[in-house]
Amino acid sequence: MVKQVQIEPLVIPLHSPLKTARGTISERCGFRIAVSDDTLTGWGVAMPLPGWSESLSACRTALGIESAESYTGPMTAIPIYHAKADKKRANPAAAFGVELALADLAARQAAIPLATYLNESVPLDTIPVNATIGGGESESRLEEVQTAVDAGFSAIKLKIGMQSMQTDIETIERIQHQFGNKLSIRIDANGSFSFDQATEFLEALPAHSVEYIEQPLPADDIEAHSKLRQTGVPIAVDESLSVTSPQSIIEAGAADVLVCKPMAIGGVDAMIDLSTTARANDIDLVMTTTFDGVIGRLGAVHLASALRVNTACGFATAEYLDESLELDPTRIINGEIPVPSGPGLTDTDIDTLST
Repeated sequence: MVKQVQIEPLVIPLHSPLKTARGTISERCGFRIAVSDDTLTGWGVAMPLPGWSESLSACRTALGIESAESYTGPMTAIPIYHAKADKKRANPAAAFGVELALADLAARQAAIPLATYLNESVPLDTIPVNATIGGGESESRLEEVQTAVDAGFSAIKLKIGMQSMQTDIETIERIQHQFGNKLSIRIDANGSFSFDQATEFLEALPAHSVEYIEQPLPADDIEAHSKLRQTGVPIAVDESLSVTSPQSIIEAGAADVLVCKPMAIGGVDAMIDLSTTARANDIDLVMTTTFDGVIGRLGAVHLASALRVNTACGFATAEYLDESLELDPTRIINGEIPVPSGPGLTDTDIDTLST
């Protein structure tokens, strides 16, 4: 039983500004959530990222702290706690933070890892992770790939669309030639292609050279993504999940892979439901985050474990954030993150990780 909830602001600077398709990020702002019984505490974070989730002010409203910087009191006063699915979909960061904290507390009360609490039927012990390779010149990208392979990564996500189409294709060919079958290549266009450009690019790729192309077209062009699947190259969507529902994408036949951020989908329960629906429709899942810090990253790792997401996930984000990494329970070892085996999210003191 939850006796008390404490919500307080959380700001995590980035080591350097990060350019994304939605703008430049220099820090991550949100709220740390602690729910307690008489002896134990469960943890969550709500780190909204406009364009992917609600705004910071909307998140504050959903958490019931509009008129104060922080909150301490009963769970019943938290609006998102009582919200139905559509409200949680509109405020996914707040929903994720509260649901994660409650699930963490329940797992700690049961003295089992969070992944086991979410799915008792043999969650994964490790989660494979992909390395992200930037969109620079070919030589620099090949050096980045070599560094990733030397660190034990078996999957990379290569950013494309910043160089000429021919340069990107030649880079993929060189990576494939140099590293062969020991490396899975994913490519990410961040919605930069038109339909004709994407078709030309995919038809020019060497056969079976990439695992999939992520977000080749603008996020709202769902029908065109469906048509693009006829090229035979698997299509993954990421940004599209921020402008339309996963169910609409599935019904349109627009994707072979869903790249899911639990904190942008609508929370822990929504992510579990989506996993069931996707697999019923033969759609693969890849999980990633919105640069939420160690608590959010831990939550995503446990969810991936519980849902048995055994394709490489986008959890290699710790290096971007100005956090203490010495005790980070999500450290990558040979291209994988071992799932913490202690009770709840981790048996490491959360206060040493997230303040």
